[in-house]
Parts: sequence; C-alpha cells; structure tokens
Amino acid sequence: MSLRNYDPANPINTFSATSEVDYCEEKLTEILLLLGYSADQLNVLTIDEVVEKIREIFPYQRIKSELREFGQVLTSAQINVNIRCIALTSSVRRLWYRYNIAKAAANA
Repeated sequence: MSLRNYDPANPINTFSATSEVDYCEEKLTEILLLLGYSADQLNVLTIDEVVEKIREIFPYQRIKSELREFGQVLTSAQINVNIRCIALTSSVRRLWYRYNIAKAAANA
C-alpha cells in the first residue's frame, strides 16, 4: 500500500490521491470478485447493491427478545456468519468512502 510518496531529501510525506485510488480499486475489486461480481462492475455498482449482496450471502441472524428470555441463543455457526457479515460490510463501506474521497482529490 503506497499512499504517500517519500523523498529522502524532503522528509515530509505527501498524500498521493492516485495511489489511494489504485489501492482502493484493488481492494474493492477483490471484494466484488468474492461476491460474484466481475472486476468491470466497480464503476457501475452502488454501495447499496454491494451491501445488499453481502447481506444476501451472509444473512444476519437475530433472536427476538421474547425468545431470548426462554434461553434460546445463536449457534456458533450463526455467530460466525454474523461476524463475517458485519466485518465485510464495514470494510466495504470504509473502502468505498476512501475510494470516493481519493477520486475527488485526484480529479481536483
């Protein structure tokens, strides 16, 4: 990950928007391929479509509060799916935000 260019003559790091765009595109493409999309769909998909696909593949399980009172709990498999859903969703949202900020900075 090369977000900053380093010049030994000038030790101040500077942000490189193009490097950030490249990095985010690479990571988002990896996630899109994991979800079954093609690499070319990065520029046509919305974040809502990607999150919906994550929720479709990794359905989040909840227990109603009245069932919890009777001792019903999630199985370890359900907890594992929940953790994957939460982690992947938060990663995609974070990358999507960084990607759009870097694109705007690169085009400015």
